[in-house]
Amino acid sequence: MEKFLRLFGNLVRFSYHCFDRVVINGYLSALARPGNLAYFFREVKQEPVITKELLRERTDRYVGWVEAHAKRQAIPIDWAPDEVRKKDALAQVFKRSAPLHAIFERSCDLGLARLTPKYLADIFGWRLTKRSKGKLQTVLDQLDFGHHVLRAYGRNTFFKQYQKFANFLRDETCSNNVTDFKDLRKALEHLPRVASTLQQVNDRFMDQQAELLNVEPDHPLLEQLAQPARIKTQRFGGIRIEQDRIIRLLEVLMDGSTQINGSSAAQLHHALLKAYQLDENAYSRNQLSYDLRKLRAHGLLERIQGRFAYRLTEKGRKTAALLVLLRNRIVRPLAGSLFERPVNETFRPASKLQARYRETKKALNALMDSLKVA
Repeated sequence: MEKFLRLFGNLVRFSYHCFDRVVINGYLSALARPGNLAYFFREVKQEPVITKELLRERTDRYVGWVEAHAKRQAIPIDWAPDEVRKKDALAQVFKRSAPLHAIFERSCDLGLARLTPKYLADIFGWRLTKRSKGKLQTVLDQLDFGHHVLRAYGRNTFFKQYQKFANFLRDETCSNNVTDFKDLRKALEHLPRVASTLQQVNDRFMDQQAELLNVEPDHPLLEQLAQPARIKTQRFGGIRIEQDRIIRLLEVLMDGSTQINGSSAAQLHHALLKAYQLDENAYSRNQLSYDLRKLRAHGLLERIQGRFAYRLTEKGRKTAALLVLLRNRIVRPLAGSLFERPVNETFRPASKLQARYRETKKALNALMDSLKVA
């Protein structure tokens, strides 16, 4: 699980390992019923009377063990206030369930497509030969509406992953016959080794998922920027890549000299007119003020406190670089070579950048030919 935490550690508040309730009920089934719990105290612990003080003493011992373990592992403990329900307290701790749900959805897609029998054999720790028996397959079950479970089967063992309460990603390895694994037997003295072996299966599965998920994710940045935004009651339109005014302003704001102490509106206006050789009738101060407010509404620009100076936010710097490069260095040159004046391929490219443009153009032409055939 080390790879998974290295990639998505900022989305994981904590992780824990434990036996499932099936194992607990199988070995400690007597304690699952109140009558047998009374028998445990009276006959095993030799406590003739079960009192609140006795139950409190057992609870305090358990709480002490949890606190000591947390201290040794440097794990912080957040106690819910008495007036707050535990469910509400958990909701405050786990506020971001959307990224977890997106990871699980992507894991299901990639798991069904990429987890072949060879990968599954490596995950379960088996050697795949022609004599191997049992099935090795990955399926996606739908228990009820919106509740899906990703299952990977191997012999008498299966791994399942599902999202629980929108805040937890559960990974479970279940074995109906532990002899599928080397030197394991179904006996109480083998319980620690069974736990270690099944935990290794969990870790290998999560590491495999981390490798599959280590790709560029799909982020709808352009769609989000195209939506209107507000500052209090004032509504501003969306930002689109074809808007010359916004792209010019972003390119001026990207100048390093404007990022240290910021730039005033007058400085930005002068720099923009000079850079693009415009007059004040083509781009007035009122138009600049509106564009600055629009960028602030979309979270791309911030005003320095106590001053009438502006600078790009962290999101604004990334967005500005992406929009400016996408429009001026990729879309326009490729569109020009495709629609306006095709490049003569007989001449050698003047630079490496021009060679990359030609390669991209060839790939686009091949893609369009494939679409025609389809």
